[in-house]
Amino acid sequence: MVSRESDEWAIIRPDSMSEESWVTDGIGVPRDSGAWVLETGTDHVVGQVWGRDFQEDDDSFGQIITYFTPIVDIFDDICETTKANRISLYLGGDGNEQGNDAF
Repeated sequence: MVSRESDEWAIIRPDSMSEESWVTDGIGVPRDSGAWVLETGTDHVVGQVWGRDFQEDDDSFGQIITYFTPIVDIFDDICETTKANRISLYLGGDGNEQGNDAF
């Protein structure tokens, strides 16, 4: 097994969402693992959710954050593991594809 370093990103509660809604309905709730993270406005896939945790702040209030791996890191790992030259996501019957060269 080859191990490689990757950058992990986090999503925090937007100011427009109440803390109660974020806890019960925000991204990263149970069964969200594996869900795509989409860029607002373009709907490009930018990552994949893998977990959620409570992060204590300096002011001791803390917040729930959701972690995700950037899709380019996932594509790179798939290419490295399978020796594939290119990874694409099929987005429907119109022939549009979003591949790792789009990131």
